Amino acid sequence: MLRGADAWADFAGHQLTGLDHTRTSAPNILGSSDYSDYARRQCTGDLAAWHLLLFDHLEGIAEDLLDRLVTHPKLAEPELTYIQARRAVQTGTPDRARALMRECLTEPPGHQDFVAFAKEIGAR
Repeated sequence: MLRGADAWADFAGHQLTGLDHTRTSAPNILGSSDYSDYARRQCTGDLAAWHLLLFDHLEGIAEDLLDRLVTHPKLAEPELTYIQARRAVQTGTPDRARALMRECLTEPPGHQDFVAFAKEIGAR
């Protein structure tokens, strides 16, 4: 893993730049017919898991990067809603987090991490 907050912030910045470039060069890469629904969900889920790891390392250090992460168009519902809820807890807006998680839980398949987090913050 990376050492030091500066390395995490630098890597996150490069990752966002890479995602931005992917979006402009292949705007529907995750939505193309080359990917099955399962593969698309897997890619999105992996990206959301990575973003959550960044949350742990960048909170209080690179808030601007975290805000860009939770609005990046490469994430799709419901993972996007989930990481937005996690960010809302970090920024001290638990009511928003609960509302987002209630919305997130209406989307199938009801990922167990979503359910656990919703219970943790009292959204369920």
